[in-house]
Amino acid sequence: MKKGILSLVFSAGLLSGFAQSKKWDWQDIALSWSDFTPRQAMPDARTASIYIHNAFSWESSGRADQLTIQLKSALTTDRSKSMVKAAFLKNASREEKEALLKHEKAHLAIAYLKQYWLQDTLLRASLDLQNYKSQIRQINTYLNQKADSLNAAYDKATKHSLIVAAQKEWEDKILDMLNAYRQHNAPLPRLVELTLSVPGKQAN
Repeated sequence: MKKGILSLVFSAGLLSGFAQSKKWDWQDIALSWSDFTPRQAMPDARTASIYIHNAFSWESSGRADQLTIQLKSALTTDRSKSMVKAAFLKNASREEKEALLKHEKAHLAIAYLKQYWLQDTLLRASLDLQNYKSQIRQINTYLNQKADSLNAAYDKATKHSLIVAAQKEWEDKILDMLNAYRQHNAPLPRLVELTLSVPGKQAN
């Protein structure tokens, strides 16, 4: 198997250096109740639910001595699919609203973590010229499953934010995981763009 030579170009200067800067806090995660659509009834027992979409794509071009892969991973939220009970917005206290919004912010933080996992995994991957397509798909699928498992464990442990002590514990845990990637005040990675180069014969 030929080892890929990987170079990464990140939008907004992701991981541009090694010196740590100030840590992210929950105020840095841009999310408010205006990003949710109030509903009279929810499809399940939850009070709120955020919808996050990850658009993952790549293009490849080959020369006689090298295959170049341009890869993008774009993270977006969708207000029409992010829901909150209208009665909660109307009747809940400010503290209750802030607490539940922080719970939803942590789900968005996990999506940002997945972006970082993606770039780290591809940086270390040994891509094979003949199998790079399936390898990239497998990496993305695995990381989606990893993020889904973390989201599920978070919701189960906190009972969707209702267990206050567990909620605080998970908030600290997720924020610490995210801050492990904070360098030089780079913004959170809504868009990751990677250029991967794999030596070898021109691909078909």
